[in-house]
Amino acid sequence: MSTKQKNAQDAQVDEAAAAAKSAIDGATDLDDLNQATQAGVKAIEQVHQSATPLSQQKHDAENALNQDADRVKAEIEQDSNLTNAEKQEQLAHLNVVLQQMKQAIENASDSDSLEKALTTGKEAIEACYQKGVQKPRATAVAPKVEERPVVKDGGLPKTASRVKRNATQQTVGLALAASLTTFFLAKKRHDK
Repeated sequence: MSTKQKNAQDAQVDEAAAAAKSAIDGATDLDDLNQATQAGVKAIEQVHQSATPLSQQKHDAENALNQDADRVKAEIEQDSNLTNAEKQEQLAHLNVVLQQMKQAIENASDSDSLEKALTTGKEAIEACYQKGVQKPRATAVAPKVEERPVVKDGGLPKTASRVKRNATQQTVGLALAASLTTFFLAKKRHDK
């Protein structure tokens, strides 16, 4: 039984004892005194609740952790803003944390340390899920290329000039898209 549970039962025993003492003090004859004493003892005995065995408490705590882990796992799997790689990373981390917390519960030597391990475990499991953020769609905006007049003497014909200009614009656009993608991926990793 945890200290918290013991303190709650102690307070209830104190209340029952005070009520019994008051009844005993108010007794006017021997029959009233016997009746008040028996009622007081019975009330005090009813307050006492035996603790659940530690092995059962550990089993219940593991079940609670498994339920929390299943809920967090479902949240991760259903997050459409996470990539498959991010989902797998979070699920792997969740499994590691779950195993560590189960071990902490198994190592608990009393109800107080078990209660602390369970609380820590629930918090750690909850922290495994990091909501995905909607990723911006990469739209490459090609920079405006200044139109230059085609030099007729020794220059390229107009068609060849346009082909070269379009190829340059596409290359710049792809480079810009790649740079933006790299920037956002690096920022995402850094924010984790």
